[in-house]
Amino acid sequence: MDEIAIPPSYPVAVRQLQDKYDEAIAAGWIRPVLFPQSFSPLIILVFSLLVENPRNGPFAITKYLSFGAIVCSGLSNILQSRMYLGGNGCVFGIASFWYIMLSASLLVFNDPQGRFKRIERTTIFSHNRESCSSCSENHVLTTTSNISLEDKEIGNANVRLSRTPKKALQPGNKCEHGPEADSEMYILRWQAYPKTFPHRLAWVWDLIINMRGPGWNWRISTIPLLPKSVSSHLDPFSHGVRKPEIMNLSDTKFAAKSALFQMTWSYLALDALKVIMMLDPYFWGVVSSPPPFPLDSFGPFGKIITQAYRLLFSAMGVICGVECTASAISLLSLSISLWVPFARTWTSTPIEAPWLYPKTFGPCFSSLLDHGLIGFWSKWWHQVFRFNFLQPSNWIYAHLPHRLQNPFVRRSLQLYIAFGLSGLLHAAGSYTQLAPTKPFPNLFLFFFLQAPAIMFQDFVTKHIVTFLPVNPPRWLRRSTNFIFVVTWAFLIGPLGADDFAKGGIWLVEPVPFSPIRGLGFGAEGQGWWCWKGQIFKQWRGEKWWDVGIRIM
Repeated sequence: MDEIAIPPSYPVAVRQLQDKYDEAIAAGWIRPVLFPQSFSPLIILVFSLLVENPRNGPFAITKYLSFGAIVCSGLSNILQSRMYLGGNGCVFGIASFWYIMLSASLLVFNDPQGRFKRIERTTIFSHNRESCSSCSENHVLTTTSNISLEDKEIGNANVRLSRTPKKALQPGNKCEHGPEADSEMYILRWQAYPKTFPHRLAWVWDLIINMRGPGWNWRISTIPLLPKSVSSHLDPFSHGVRKPEIMNLSDTKFAAKSALFQMTWSYLALDALKVIMMLDPYFWGVVSSPPPFPLDSFGPFGKIITQAYRLLFSAMGVICGVECTASAISLLSLSISLWVPFARTWTSTPIEAPWLYPKTFGPCFSSLLDHGLIGFWSKWWHQVFRFNFLQPSNWIYAHLPHRLQNPFVRRSLQLYIAFGLSGLLHAAGSYTQLAPTKPFPNLFLFFFLQAPAIMFQDFVTKHIVTFLPVNPPRWLRRSTNFIFVVTWAFLIGPLGADDFAKGGIWLVEPVPFSPIRGLGFGAEGQGWWCWKGQIFKQWRGEKWWDVGIRIM
């Protein structure tokens, strides 16, 4: 273990990290994260997708040139630029490598202009308390689409609009939805690459920021299926004229309340974890620190319990951080759709639809107990990066000789390439932290070794268990899966948790406002407000191109 002096207190450890960053910037050893320079991978990707390039011929090479520019810019960010926020720069490194992977998926392995489509909404009838008296219409638009979300081959998004007689809702009559209902009538359609620039800009931006694709035809398989009412709009086998879908905004309000609840508990849990982490020098970056009180009096068992609790708290910190961020984004979008005037008319995306905001994590215990390690990673853990992790293996598998195309080869490619990319992604975040981390081999191996572990458990389950004289009962299979996952996590977990701690990710404040510290808990000098100092600052370097907004 690394022998590092333990700072006298948590505030001193934080100040040492900040001073180290400021000294490195002043000495010119590192380059600050600047806007817009450090965002060049994203900017290049947006412009590359906005330009309607020919998919064949000599000009098709432009997308590969754009990809090369994104790779060079992203690697330059990882190698040279640093920031203090975002987990001591961890988020910046992950984002830089993420845009390299995303650009590969969109510019190399796929053809968004020719094959990607998203679900868009056109509101044709609105009903609420205020407008109930004006609910009189003799006809409504109905739609039939010949596209299915489940189709692997995506055809033309032809939408047929027609007028269907509708029982008139005369002013003064009682509306069939009730005077208290807030509802809208709308049609859904597949929207391919748009022709007009404003529409195309919104389409491209949604493509880039949509990581799981719930409203796209490439949506990942681990999120829930679309509601039947939505998928029926897109059913290619139904050629009759159908009535439009009625959207009840009470569903949107319920989804907003659920997102608020998820954000609140994860926020408070993150704050509580932060306060507890202040008591253990391990989370200050001194991973060789002895067990804290009272675990230091437990002898050999104290070390085992200490490692278990440190691994658990590290995992809980990541879970709460991801959950809080995702639920906050969902809450913001749902709130805008509900309470910002005319917000739903500004965009063709059905931002009010709850199915656009699937849960971040799947069911925990059933995934782990019934499926083991593969269930942990593919069914319970967040699937934010899944689409881009799978694109290289899908492309390689599609170009293999036919004799090599079988389920074992496909599964092996998916596992090793996906976890290899995951290792590189998180190693990039570790590398951009201004701390003595070990992205290679430690953090990379933590993710990459998940692939052989999954294949080992799968081999035992499918081949060795079949030789047993009796079929193991469900409780025994579940117990075996649980023991395997916990043992594996205990053995390999320090490769990831120690690197996170050494990188200073737990020294950076995750929440701006702390109710717990405001009540007097936490380190000395802590209070209600946690984010101190500037977040943005004007920067002027020695060169003319080093002028921008510095993100601290």
